[in-house]
Amino acid sequence: MLLEIAHVDDAHDPRYLVLADGSYELGGGRGDILLADSTVSPRHARLTLYNGTITIEDLNTTHGTFVDDERVFGPTRVDLSQRVRIGETILKLTLGEHVPKRNRNETRGPSKTEDGFLAALAANPADDGTREVYADWLEAEGMPVTAYYVRLELSGEPVEVTKDEMLARAVRITKPEWRAAICRGPIVGCPRRDCPRYWHLLSPGEQVRTCETCRSRVSYSSGEITTDKVVADAAVRRR
Repeated sequence: MLLEIAHVDDAHDPRYLVLADGSYELGGGRGDILLADSTVSPRHARLTLYNGTITIEDLNTTHGTFVDDERVFGPTRVDLSQRVRIGETILKLTLGEHVPKRNRNETRGPSKTEDGFLAALAANPADDGTREVYADWLEAEGMPVTAYYVRLELSGEPVEVTKDEMLARAVRITKPEWRAAICRGPIVGCPRRDCPRYWHLLSPGEQVRTCETCRSRVSYSSGEITTDKVVADAAVRRR
């Protein structure tokens, strides 16, 4: 797995470590992984990786160890989508076996792996499991902003582009046809109670899909989801 070590305020570029299965002691003075952070205890936490399972344990420190802002004490399981905070240091684990190169625009060439994710979503737009693994893969490949975009779709939270710097950047580096494949945006305002109401629940298609309930053509273009009668939604506000 790939461990990303960053500062809470992005005070410096993150550093990366490739970790095999095993137990690692983290601290500011000694241990297997040294953290340059004055708020970290000399022996602060123990990180254990085993067969895809991640656990973190606080070593009786004053400032504590947190998983998604919740303080933990004994060995606590951590999912790939979660972050660990130790002092002012953020730790994130992703799938990957190499340190990502700096790629601020997150450009990427042809990839059979990525094509496989997109093909799976084209065949089954409601497949959130594929979205979750795809986001982990993007993160591991050094594309955290694009991964953030996919995870935002999974969260279903409406976010204003102008108020979310990461989202605004993601919109600039992704194409509408890609966003249409990832989108889970709601279709707001349809008067029919039996309407699927969400883009990803419509029949498969790229930027034009069919609502099986009313047989309407539904289109996605630059973040807008429209039918003959309906203009979307949180998807408009989010993009």
